[in-house]
Amino acid sequence: MHLASVEFLVFGVAFVALWPLFRGRERLRWGFISAASLVFYGVHDPSSVLCLLLCTAASFGAARWMEQRPQARRAALWSGAGVILGALVGWRLVAGIQTHAGALEGWIVPAGVGLYSLQALGYVLDVYHGRVKAARDPLHFLAYMSMFGQLMAGPIVSAGSMLPQLRARPAPSPQERWDGFELIVVGVFKKVVLADHFNAVVQEAFSNPTVASSPLYWWLVMTLFMLGLYCDFSAYCDIARGVGSTLGYTLPRNFEHPLTATTFAGFWRRWHATFTQWFVCRIYKPLVTDKEGNGPVVMAGLATASLVALWHGFAVTFVVWACVHALYLMVERRLGWPAWSQERMWGRFVAAAAVFGLGLPVWVFFRAEGAGQALEIVQTMAALPMELGLTLSHGHLVPTNFMVTASTLNATHGVLLLGVLARHGWVLAGLDERVRWPMWLKMAALGLMIGACVFLRGPADGFYYTQF
Repeated sequence: MHLASVEFLVFGVAFVALWPLFRGRERLRWGFISAASLVFYGVHDPSSVLCLLLCTAASFGAARWMEQRPQARRAALWSGAGVILGALVGWRLVAGIQTHAGALEGWIVPAGVGLYSLQALGYVLDVYHGRVKAARDPLHFLAYMSMFGQLMAGPIVSAGSMLPQLRARPAPSPQERWDGFELIVVGVFKKVVLADHFNAVVQEAFSNPTVASSPLYWWLVMTLFMLGLYCDFSAYCDIARGVGSTLGYTLPRNFEHPLTATTFAGFWRRWHATFTQWFVCRIYKPLVTDKEGNGPVVMAGLATASLVALWHGFAVTFVVWACVHALYLMVERRLGWPAWSQERMWGRFVAAAAVFGLGLPVWVFFRAEGAGQALEIVQTMAALPMELGLTLSHGHLVPTNFMVTASTLNATHGVLLLGVLARHGWVLAGLDERVRWPMWLKMAALGLMIGACVFLRGPADGFYYTQF
């Protein structure tokens, strides 16, 4: 069951129908949220619930130990962190063995184990540093850790923000309910209409044992991959925030049009923002605090990038992807970014295109099946100027190789691609902030999206980031 499935629609309707019976009293509310969340999470693999409960128990117990025995705070920290990291590393090893050795095929890696491990570890660290007080009721804490909306793919919610919300009696306003409904519809549309169509093309391209020879084709495939990944990942977070809003809870915004970023730093502030903040605040900043010179900054950046890579999986492709992005950030910080790129509209378009274009070859390593395939694709992409030059010299507008290899694309893909690019251009031009749509037009747009979700669905696929 995932957030854009028919099963979840039935589950959500049942939850909302029963919610008024439980929301009035704290422990009933927490118990209902926890029970529903564990059913949602374990419906396809009940054993996955054990890992979630293990991380929950370890973080809850460590935090209580810190408060009850302050002299043993450090031992409690290492004990709780050791259990959480042990579970995360253990399942990452299982996933790596399945991918590279073809063994342990019967083992199912718990969906979202990486994200709720970070949430649990962040809670332990926050209690250790005195940022939040330890939760006293295990049911209260279980509701925080297991909330079905954001459990498997974020956003990562801090205990300081969510625990007080869970304690208060939720009373969503009509506007909050409407905002929640709007977020859910937009999220489902982005997933089943946009992401699923784009991802089908990308999957076919990367599963082909022989890499296509057209550079233009791979630039298009990677563009579809980035747009599909953005639509897929942000859709999950939109639906999670929408569900929270309808129930009276506020979850942080995890994506803010990252593909319109005019700097690499801006991209990572907008892409999976809660994940970036977690690593910046808990890893990067402590490594550079009170240190002078560029050396510590470089080492801290590479160390943080390496941990981000290992969090995604034990593969050299993730290390290359993360460390090259870290180098981009360091070069950008050292050289600065031209001021004109922020002052004028055309400058923002040029800068955004540069960030997107420089990033695409790096994201090949994130998506590729292995390092060999990634290097071959990047080498093919690097030959784009030569391909375009030969094409124009022969009097053609489109390379012949591209026409042969792009046979998987159709008119639907083209219309959706143009629509998504137009939407990003609208945001980049600053029109989102200046134009206010009337309610009747918003309702008409939502109606069209609902219709598209019914009649223009792409090939069914789960959310990409739940594998992490």
